[in-house]
Amino acid sequence: MKQIWKLIIVIPIVIGIVIAGWITIKNESNKFNEKNKIQNLFGNLASKPIEITKFYTYGTSLNIEGKISGISKDNFEGIKLVVRDGKNYEKNYSLEYSFDNENLTFYTETINNAINLDELVTRKEILSSSKN
Repeated sequence: MKQIWKLIIVIPIVIGIVIAGWITIKNESNKFNEKNKIQNLFGNLASKPIEITKFYTYGTSLNIEGKISGISKDNFEGIKLVVRDGKNYEKNYSLEYSFDNENLTFYTETINNAINLDELVTRKEILSSSKN
């Protein structure tokens, strides 16, 4: 009879410990996944600071203009804007550019052919997809 009472007490304690361990591992896994998303988002950034000099919308298009100092024409191959959420959304946009001394000035192609705001993933969509 004492053995049965011991089992009745020990089994729920063991089950509780296993569930607590599983929850802890799952939470740590989620933190690791969040760090991966942040690394994917910011891991490939260039080391030169940029200055956005103008941004505006025209309909559903977001247009930007900016400059990067200290860029030489000799070492320059091209420029593009990469918009990503760190998880699964990534969109590349070609940018037009010109040089003024050691400054690279960049801007979106045309007023109507810039970053389409309707295509961008919203924060709400990102949060709901990360919960799944």
